[in-house]
Amino acid sequence: MSDEKYYQRVADELDGNPRKYTDKALWTKAEVLSQGDSEKTRYKYIELRVKKLNAKDIERATKENEQANLKHNLQEKRKEALKLEERIKKRELIEEWVLWSLLIGSFFIARLFGLLGVASIWLGYAAYLKLNKEKNLTMSLLIAITVACISYVCGLILISFGLLSFLSS
Repeated sequence: MSDEKYYQRVADELDGNPRKYTDKALWTKAEVLSQGDSEKTRYKYIELRVKKLNAKDIERATKENEQANLKHNLQEKRKEALKLEERIKKRELIEEWVLWSLLIGSFFIARLFGLLGVASIWLGYAAYLKLNKEKNLTMSLLIAITVACISYVCGLILISFGLLSFLSS
């Protein structure tokens, strides 16, 4: 609202019958500031009332801006939450596929490499679960496969030494 409209509004308040919109406390303050002069009191009241109306409109506009900002921030947080939820669902789906692939693969690995192969695959899966939370999918799968292969080779070496020591005794 422009200044002119504030002045018109205050003039209408003062000219109205009865003066139900006149701010009595502000009128008393205007009388004190104008030292009881009735003409000066009217002008001082108009000045004070216009300042008060202007301050109210500024306060109202500030509150509306704050509410708009809060609403915007809330919408942004909701978008972020939806994106996070989507990523979590995608990761869970990938983990489910990895687990099922591992279960099916364990059957074939057990036939080809025995229990040592299955144990090394599950050790690799444990490494995948640990790393999947810290690294991306590709890196965690590669490290898991590496762990499985190394554990299988280490198992073969241990079994070979065990058989050699058993046979030599």
